[in-house]
Amino acid sequence: MQKRQQIQIISGVMAVAGVIFIGVFLFLYLGKYKMGRYKHSLYDFSVQYPLNWAVNDKEEGIAVMFISPQEGEMDVFRENVNIVVQDLAQVSQDPLDLDKYSRVAVNQMKIVFGDGMEILESESQFFAGLPGYRFVYLGHGGPFDVQYMHLWTIKDNKAYQFTYTASSTGFETKMGIVKRMAKSFRIL
Repeated sequence: MQKRQQIQIISGVMAVAGVIFIGVFLFLYLGKYKMGRYKHSLYDFSVQYPLNWAVNDKEEGIAVMFISPQEGEMDVFRENVNIVVQDLAQVSQDPLDLDKYSRVAVNQMKIVFGDGMEILESESQFFAGLPGYRFVYLGHGGPFDVQYMHLWTIKDNKAYQFTYTASSTGFETKMGIVKRMAKSFRIL
């Protein structure tokens, strides 16, 4: 009987310790990635972003950029997400559907990067609840390789582009939070 009581006590202590461990982990994780909502009234979109990331909506050509915090002296590239909205009526006299826009966008990136581009993914994917496109590639050159993930869709003759940029070695480290941001993106 004593052995049975000891096992029950040990099991109870282990259960309490497990609950405390999970609680502390969730507190630290959720505290690090507490989300806010950014709403852009001119371009009619909203997106969630980590509150510990910097917000820059003053750069020309970009609706908004979210920049991850520096993680020490060795962190030479701060991962970022930027959102660009293009009025397609100003880009082309002919209407651009998603397929045509995607071909043009991918070709433009190929021209910019030339031989320094390694395409990793290029596929149709829903974005903001609408048919969209996903384009992931490595840009070779400079002090280190940079990896990009573009998501885009078209609504009301406007192209909405969501771009995640990171060093190739750090790309996956923020992917969970970036996916959460992309999933939260709404065209209002």
